[in-house]
Amino acid sequence: MSERLMVKAKWKTIAAFAAGVVVMASGLSHAGSWIRNEELVTVTDTSFAVTWVTESESDGRVRYSRSKRNLDQVAEDPVENTRFHYVEVGGLEPGTEYFYRTESDSKKGRSRGLSPGRLVTLTPPPGKLLFEFVVMNDLHVLEDIAGLIVLPVDWIPPLSKGFTWPYPVRNYWEFTLEEAVNEVNKTDARFVVVNGDLTSWFTKHEFEVSKDMLDRLRMPYYVLRGNHDRVENNPEDYFLTVFGLKSSWYSFDYAGFHFVCLDDNRLEDGWHGFPEEEWNWFQKDLRDHFIMPTFVFAHRPIGADWADVNEDIRNRYLAILSQNRQVVGCFNAHSHRGKVVRVPEFTGDTPHIEVPAVKEYPTGFGLVRVYEGGYMYNFFMTHSQECLEWSDMTRGEYFGLAPRILMCKLEDRNLVYEFSEKIKSMLKR
Repeated sequence: MSERLMVKAKWKTIAAFAAGVVVMASGLSHAGSWIRNEELVTVTDTSFAVTWVTESESDGRVRYSRSKRNLDQVAEDPVENTRFHYVEVGGLEPGTEYFYRTESDSKKGRSRGLSPGRLVTLTPPPGKLLFEFVVMNDLHVLEDIAGLIVLPVDWIPPLSKGFTWPYPVRNYWEFTLEEAVNEVNKTDARFVVVNGDLTSWFTKHEFEVSKDMLDRLRMPYYVLRGNHDRVENNPEDYFLTVFGLKSSWYSFDYAGFHFVCLDDNRLEDGWHGFPEEEWNWFQKDLRDHFIMPTFVFAHRPIGADWADVNEDIRNRYLAILSQNRQVVGCFNAHSHRGKVVRVPEFTGDTPHIEVPAVKEYPTGFGLVRVYEGGYMYNFFMTHSQECLEWSDMTRGEYFGLAPRILMCKLEDRNLVYEFSEKIKSMLKR
């Protein structure tokens, strides 16, 4: 997102935040509950994950079964005494309804908006699993304040003072990225796409630190520029030089699929920009790979009506995609939210998937499993104790409305997309 959550021109967004403070009183955070902030974060074909917070350190467990009246199976929190709980339930059947309840000590959780107490596991696309890849973004290395909301005029004070990590040993950007790398390394992902905002203030040192931490991934990774990764008045483009790139837009192939990485940032100030040279390259690259199923990555959610997405760029981008129906998915960052947008008049039912930030609530990454007949996308929350505590703190962003704004709906973070017959035929060639 822009510097410290700068709001450019859509004052209605700010008005919505202010008006939404009233919602806090309706029990969004359930501050009076001993078990609070329950969230059903992830639902895959064989598992689900729930988080919650307790008023004091306690044990934790999730009781679950296919019967609402008989929750006779139990998954324990691996951390015995904590306030910040994360329980993953595995070994489930695809396409099956399950009921669950959280418990800590003798207290029982209760169903509510972000934790409904029931779910249906996903049904994978047809065909065999081909490969997996990870999307992560908004690392903001060396940032020291999260969620600071300022307007683009100096004479108005910040609308929110933001959040800082209270323990001086290390800052939040470090342990959130470190844990994301650790958890990604436990997956079967063949590569990682890092979709922008690697740095906070685009200094050479920040790029070097982000590269050093990303180099700990055990699989190859591909980086995109975010608005925080611009050049501005620096003597050279550190994004390119530190990561050894010849261009900030490029593409690559893997297992019969094509992957396009774009740069939608003006180098001088980080606002939305797309040089003519890149437009020409983008069109040619898609045309040259028209018989390959393609994923497109850009930092901003260009398909969505986001605050600082240039309308002319959006229209031109969507028009190009409309002529290239081999594109099966678009992945974006910048908004820090988990949201899926579809633009049927241009791209049919193709998902434009916004992946939440690594560095703040809800802290995590997206895992994409590609099958012969489609793909499954899941958002996974990083769940070290530091990450869980920090995520709970930054849950208070957007005047306490972060859960509503950034988590969106369960299906925005967990979805199955089935390929058309045309795409399936491409894979058989």
